[in-house]
Amino acid sequence: MDSLAQFLRKHYGSITSAAEAFDVTEQTVYKWIRENPKGLLKHMPTMVTQCNVTETQILGEVMYHEELLHREIYG
Repeated sequence: MDSLAQFLRKHYGSITSAAEAFDVTEQTVYKWIRENPKGLLKHMPTMVTQCNVTETQILGEVMYHEELLHREIYG
């Protein structure tokens, strides 16, 4: 269930680097991972510019991670 964290580490090297790139705290990034993956979408333009990814790839990753969280909560 670590897909979003893996995605961020792949493109930024670490959660700390991702937080710095988005000008947020690590706590915020971990909240996206544990509770609210859609929070990352606000920073989609930054990711598109800084990483070699499309908006569709980011949205797909967020939606997939949200589904994983839903399954964990609701079985």
